[in-house]
Amino acid sequence: MGPSSNMNPLLREAKLDEADHLLRTEFVKLYLEIRSPYDACIKLGFMEAYAMDWAKQFMGEGVVRRLIAEADAAEDSDKASDDRKRKYRTWMEREATNRGADSSHGSRVTAISHLMKMEGMEAPREITATVEHKGGVMMVPQITNPNEWGKHAAASQSALKQTVKD
Repeated sequence: MGPSSNMNPLLREAKLDEADHLLRTEFVKLYLEIRSPYDACIKLGFMEAYAMDWAKQFMGEGVVRRLIAEADAAEDSDKASDDRKRKYRTWMEREATNRGADSSHGSRVTAISHLMKMEGMEAPREITATVEHKGGVMMVPQITNPNEWGKHAAASQSALKQTVKD
């Protein structure tokens, strides 16, 4: 099988026998569910000591990259969109709690942040406040001359006293 039309034409795929191709196909199916090459290898039955090496090998192969790209491109329908949202939530939940060899503190924090956005629990980005003058407070005009300011302040102060009396 050669690369599909949406893939890089320089991507090379090794010639695989049927058993090896079936192994890669199963790996891609598991990878698409959990989006972790290491965990996909564990589910395939690889021992933990070798799973990371196999995961790196699989993810570096042209046939695996092509199968993943074709599967991602095939998800176009509304049902596929809902399934994809569910998968994203699962991946984010997995990443938020992952403490394995392929995780980091930063990736956990980012995953938690994305989960909060999915739930609508993110903090508001901008707070706008409008201030209306409803009385009860003396407004200070922007006058630099002290004599003029005094005249305006006296008028404002008497208006303030009148509103308090009423």
